[in-house]
Amino acid sequence: MFDSFLCLELPDLEFCVFQKRINRFLVEAIWKTRIIRLSLGNTGRLTDLLLRGRRACFLPRKAPKTEGRLIGIEVKKNAFALLDTNLMELAFSSALARNLVRWLKDPKVLKRNPQWKGNKFDFLLESEGEEWMCELKGALLQKGNAALYPDCPSPRGKRHIRELINYAQQKNRALLCFVTSLPGVSCFQPNYSVDPTLKTLFIQALKSGMLIKSVAFRFFPPQILLENQDLPVKL
Repeated sequence: MFDSFLCLELPDLEFCVFQKRINRFLVEAIWKTRIIRLSLGNTGRLTDLLLRGRRACFLPRKAPKTEGRLIGIEVKKNAFALLDTNLMELAFSSALARNLVRWLKDPKVLKRNPQWKGNKFDFLLESEGEEWMCELKGALLQKGNAALYPDCPSPRGKRHIRELINYAQQKNRALLCFVTSLPGVSCFQPNYSVDPTLKTLFIQALKSGMLIKSVAFRFFPPQILLENQDLPVKL
C-alpha cells in the first residue's frame, strides 16, 4: 500500500456514457439525454478502455464540432483511467512542484515543450543544479499486474525515444518516464509483443545513461492523485 497525494482537482467535470470512437481525435458519448461529440487528446489505440456503455468524464468546452474533451473512462467502480496526455503532464509537473517525486531532489520545471536540435520534448527539468530533458509516455494497456506501453505499434513514440537517446549520448541528463493511471497495476513493462524492436531501443537507452522511471496516478474524479512515485520498471 502507498499513500496517495492530491496533484490536481478538476471541479468542472461532467459525466457521460461512452458510445464510440469516430477517429483518432473524436469520440461520441451520451450526456444527459443527448448524443455529443468530444475531442480526445490521446492517439493510442485504447481498445481495452474505450468500450461502449462505459461511464466516462469530460471537461465541457464548446467548440464548432465538439462540446468538450474526453479525459477519463471508468475501469473499476469510481476509478477512472486518465486518457488526456495534457492532464498527465500537468499532474506530473504538479507532483514535481510538491516534491512528491523523491528520486529527483528539489526538481523544478524550467520549460514546457523544450526543443533540442529540432526535437521537441515534454519538459526541461532542473534537479541539484543539473538540467534534465524529460519525455513522458502514457502506459494505458494492462496485462496481469503490469501497465504496458505502447498498446499498438508507434513509430512516433519510437522516434521520441531515439531522439532522447541521442540527447543522452551527448552526456546530457535524460529522463524517460512512463505514466499510468490503471487501477491494480504494480509495475511497468514495455510491450515487446506489439513491437519486438523496442527491446533493442531500451538496451540503447540504458547504455546511453538515460534514467527510465514510471509513476502511477489514480483518477477518482474530480481528483488526480499520485499513488506510486516510483513504480517498478521491468525491462
